[in-house]
Amino acid sequence: ESYAQAQPIAILAIMFPYTASYVVERNQKFHYFSIIRSGEKRYRWRKLIANGMAGGLALFIPECIYYLILSLTARNTILHPFTYKPQGLFSELFPHTPDIYIWIVFAMHFILGFCFAAFALGITSFLSKPILVYLIPFALLVTYDVCMEHLFDVRKYGVTNMYNFMTSATYNLLEFFLVMAGLFGMGGLAFYVNYRRVLKHG
Repeated sequence: ESYAQAQPIAILAIMFPYTASYVVERNQKFHYFSIIRSGEKRYRWRKLIANGMAGGLALFIPECIYYLILSLTARNTILHPFTYKPQGLFSELFPHTPDIYIWIVFAMHFILGFCFAAFALGITSFLSKPILVYLIPFALLVTYDVCMEHLFDVRKYGVTNMYNFMTSATYNLLEFFLVMAGLFGMGGLAFYVNYRRVLKHG
């Protein structure tokens, strides 16, 4: 339930650390220092990967800290059998090896954060206002999820549904990676189109 409530915050957290850095650096002409040293293509590739890592870690680190605190302070108070029974991917691991299941959740959230951050960076690389870097990807995500659920009746492909996969038995691992690949691919393609545009028009 806490994951479901944290979905909007999680999406903003993915973008907050680093996604606007490209627009800010470009507006301040600071990116030229990096381009002079490494070239435009390498600069963009590093920016894409660094942004993805920041997005993934923005989800992974808070969850990991919370888990470690609970492990150190409340492990002896947990009663068996567990009252919480997750659904969906890898749920069969939880009753017997809950720690492994929890780390799988963290890993999948890292992947989601990485791919959505790359998507957000790519589609906002054409913009000049940092505030839009946060608003537009969030609005696109909400629109996409609403369309998946209400127009096409395929809620399982919703990004927020995949974030909260512990309560969703609607999709498999292949579908998860297809959606993640789609996010990363669209972001990377948009970033490449922006790269070609910059080479042509400056």
